[in-house]
Amino acid sequence: MKKIGEVLLTSAISFAMVSTSFAANSSVTNNNTIHKNQGTISIKVNGAAVKSDTAPIIVDNRTLVPARAIFEQLGARITWDEKTGQVGVELGDYKILLTINNNKASVNNKSVEMDVPAKIINSRTMIPLRFVGEQLNMEVGWNADEKLVTVNSKKSGNVMAKLDNIVYTPDGKNDKVTLHITNYSDYNIFKIDDPDKNRIVVDLPNTSMTIKNKINIKSAQIKAVRYSQFEEKVARVVLDVNDKAQYKVEKLPDKLVLSIAGTSTSSRGDEDRGETPTSSVTPTPTPTMTPTITSTPTPSELPTPTIVPTPTPASSDNSPEATSTPDPVNGQDENLEVKYSNENSREKVLINAESYSGYHITRYTEPDRIAIDIPNAKTSKDQQTINVNGKYIKKIRYAMFDEKTARVVLDVSGQVQFKSDIEDGKLVVSVDAPLFRNIKYSNMGDRVGFTLKGATLTEGGESLKKHYTGHYSENNTVYTITFPSSQADLDEGTMYIDDKYLKSIEIKKDSAKKTTSITFNATEKFVYNIFSRSNLNDTAITILKPALPGEKLVVIDPGHGGSEPGAESFGTVEKTFNLDISMRLDKLLKQAGIKSYIIREEDAYIGLYERAYIANDLNASLFLSIHNNAYYSKERGTETLYFPNRTNSAGFTSKRFAQIIQDNLINTLNTKNRGIVERPNLVVLKATKMPAALAEIAFMTNKDDFALLQSDSFKQKTAEALYKSILKGFSEM
Repeated sequence: MKKIGEVLLTSAISFAMVSTSFAANSSVTNNNTIHKNQGTISIKVNGAAVKSDTAPIIVDNRTLVPARAIFEQLGARITWDEKTGQVGVELGDYKILLTINNNKASVNNKSVEMDVPAKIINSRTMIPLRFVGEQLNMEVGWNADEKLVTVNSKKSGNVMAKLDNIVYTPDGKNDKVTLHITNYSDYNIFKIDDPDKNRIVVDLPNTSMTIKNKINIKSAQIKAVRYSQFEEKVARVVLDVNDKAQYKVEKLPDKLVLSIAGTSTSSRGDEDRGETPTSSVTPTPTPTMTPTITSTPTPSELPTPTIVPTPTPASSDNSPEATSTPDPVNGQDENLEVKYSNENSREKVLINAESYSGYHITRYTEPDRIAIDIPNAKTSKDQQTINVNGKYIKKIRYAMFDEKTARVVLDVSGQVQFKSDIEDGKLVVSVDAPLFRNIKYSNMGDRVGFTLKGATLTEGGESLKKHYTGHYSENNTVYTITFPSSQADLDEGTMYIDDKYLKSIEIKKDSAKKTTSITFNATEKFVYNIFSRSNLNDTAITILKPALPGEKLVVIDPGHGGSEPGAESFGTVEKTFNLDISMRLDKLLKQAGIKSYIIREEDAYIGLYERAYIANDLNASLFLSIHNNAYYSKERGTETLYFPNRTNSAGFTSKRFAQIIQDNLINTLNTKNRGIVERPNLVVLKATKMPAALAEIAFMTNKDDFALLQSDSFKQKTAEALYKSILKGFSEM
């Protein structure tokens, strides 16, 4: 949770005039009383002494300095508007606007509270040194022995680092990837364990890329190295690795060395095992997918095949030249043959097996793919791959899903349309262009539903205005919403889904009434949470299965996400820590068979009221939001927030839930105990209908707390403490 403030230089700094030093012969109290001070202090900016005809002053134990004398030497532009009484400080991408005698400052158009305002003293504009310096990404220091204030430009703040080269060095079981980065000072690294693709991600803040070379990889641990300008000032390097790979990092001058160790694992056909695979517990934001840079030819180098024969299996290193003999299942010969066809721009997959009885096709998302399960078919246990690089089908993979079922997976581009038929004794799956604009379906993890781009089906938050009507069919498995066509630009048609939630959706328009209807043909009755996000210009339709009467379900809410990063400190944003801890907690709950629902499993924006209304629609028993704190750098420790007077039917209160959480966190983490805090105005606490609490784990702005948050052990212990808290809460309900 973001609380902005800066600790300024304390009254321990006193001033007097000597040569290049300032005469600090006065201080000002909060009632503007001026007191004499003694002593001598010098100020150096980037190592150079600063002279001025105006001495620094102390206001309420905070140090103010003449704006031009200090900050123009740093290269900043100083402006003064006498009419509004505002002083501006601009340096690079940073713009600060201070108003005389006003504690509110504007930093890059965001309102920030200061301890003391800027003032006019002896006709000079005086501004708070540490606040302005640190907002400009400067380092402000105090040397008590020399009575010296230093203000220095941070290397990483004003000089863009450059990612010049990436070098792969095979070294047996400890391969190395060296990032050559000129002028870098910081990095962030994390591993994402994903059923489809395990990867190690390195983010380099304030870094641009100058490389364009391909990185050729032939490794048991590393499958590919990819890189992109992830954001305007963040370069990202992604290592696709096997699921056993471990890493360590060595930071050298202008060089970051990643050593990757691990054993080679067979690439099996269980990458899509389970109908709703979820990410495991290394949950930092999913990186933007960038082109894979390997020795595999690019699509433009590969001819589009008319018929692609059954391939040889891929080995663990995924190199195109690796082959091996498939292992038959249970000693039996394979009877599954898979081919790709592209005739008249119509892409098909032809599957030949002894029987297709009971076959089933399922759509998966993130990434988009189609899975065909064929009972009693036999093929290799090791995954076979056909790289086709068609317009809609990118790759075909197949292997035994379990002992009695073969699975064929089509990696596709976008949410394509598909249909299946038995033709000439073969199962033929035809894939066509996506049918709809402005609509996307997601069925990965807990959060299942649709995003409608450019649609506005609701307005507001606390007082939600609905622009649609909805009704269920007689058996409650079909739900239809109808709204004015002007509220969403959608195409008519049917999208076939065929997963465990939906059979299909159908969109129809009534030109006479100027309305559009979306009909959800579901496998059972669900609740449809519909919420529009004006900042994203979209509407989210979340498909929910509420807890039954007597069932206990907890909703886990990783704070912030997407365009809302939360607090930021030491080059890391709060949303990253929140998600990591939340995913660890959710995994513990699910492994123990406890019903849980996690609001987000990736770096995605979700509205505050949207979070609360999802919990309400789920009929949840408990709601736990996970955050981290930010304030003055001296502040540290753990606190838990709650909404007053929230009690369930059993008499269990939000305050009691908060106390259980606080006690477990303190006993487990040994952090400073800041207690529980009543917060009646926090949306996720006041808009939820069940006992709810918000845990502030640690202070990102405190260097010791931040070091704890970087530790996997600390984050795991946090998750375990929260897990125990939920169990305790359930036991008292």
